[in-house]
Amino acid sequence: MRKVELTVLVFLILGLLVFSIGSVLYLRKIMLEYTVDWELQLAVFGFFIILLALIFSKIASRVVFDG
Repeated sequence: MRKVELTVLVFLILGLLVFSIGSVLYLRKIMLEYTVDWELQLAVFGFFIILLALIFSKIASRVVFDG
């Protein structure tokens, strides 16, 4: 893999990670504001983690199979 592709991939993953952290913190703030039960909070964050894992696996599969 060329250095440019690796750099772009690192920035993409870093951006996705920062976006994810910001989204989780914002969702948590909203859920605490509206006093959502902790069970529902866990379900929402679990779904969010599954969604992120799917996105990361899609990125990784493109790097492994296309590279």
